[in-house]
Amino acid sequence: MRFLSKTRRGFLLKDEAHIVNKGKRKGEKIETNWTDNDKIKALKIIEYMGEKSGKTAGEIDRIIWSYCADGKGEICTKSPKCNICVVKDGCNRDKPGVKF
Repeated sequence: MRFLSKTRRGFLLKDEAHIVNKGKRKGEKIETNWTDNDKIKALKIIEYMGEKSGKTAGEIDRIIWSYCADGKGEICTKSPKCNICVVKDGCNRDKPGVKF
């Protein structure tokens, strides 16, 4: 979900996380709560990527998961390693106005 989020690849409408503006957690960055509809949209995007690439949706999901997982690819993690990312073209993370 983080990889597909608005603040990363831009396929989903929500940011990967947000800053809490009130209460005890004010100023803290917390991860987005993804709804079932968000997850369904992500699955449709992954299916589309599979169709375009000739891979199955499962293969695309594993590629994305591995690229983002701690202890695996560890590139597009919560604290990404943008300096070694091979798919940073098209990523929104370093664009003006993106604070994550």
